[in-house]
Amino acid sequence: MLSDPQRPFSLRNACIYHSGPLIVKEGHTYRIIAAGPTTSARMNKQTPAIVKGGVTAIIGKGGMSSEVIRALTDRCFYLAFPGGCGILAKERIEEVLDVYYAELGFTEAVWKLQVRDFGPLLVAIDSHGESIYENIQASSRSKLSQ
Repeated sequence: MLSDPQRPFSLRNACIYHSGPLIVKEGHTYRIIAAGPTTSARMNKQTPAIVKGGVTAIIGKGGMSSEVIRALTDRCFYLAFPGGCGILAKERIEEVLDVYYAELGFTEAVWKLQVRDFGPLLVAIDSHGESIYENIQASSRSKLSQ
């Protein structure tokens, strides 16, 4: 997967940010208006293959499936970025380095970004398979049954 000639970029040691950014093109450059997180579960099906490609971190909101949690184990971790913080995320993006698949539209394209002090972030699924989402659901079900 790392040497896939169909992909113009490497996933090795990459951090993927699930975002539907609001971006405008100004000449040959891009300006980000907002870049809040989007629901990561929409990427459940694709994520195991992406992780096998060398991704070490994923940022998004809402968590991911049990299958993804298993795929992350010993390889990658998931960081939750609070929803509604698109302007805060934009302020942490220093530069758009490149864009791939722009023909799909700005929200579906792959953006290579330079960021600094990106966050706030919460380790929501660690590389040992612990998920705060699953833990909270299990605790809630237990309390509900009582």
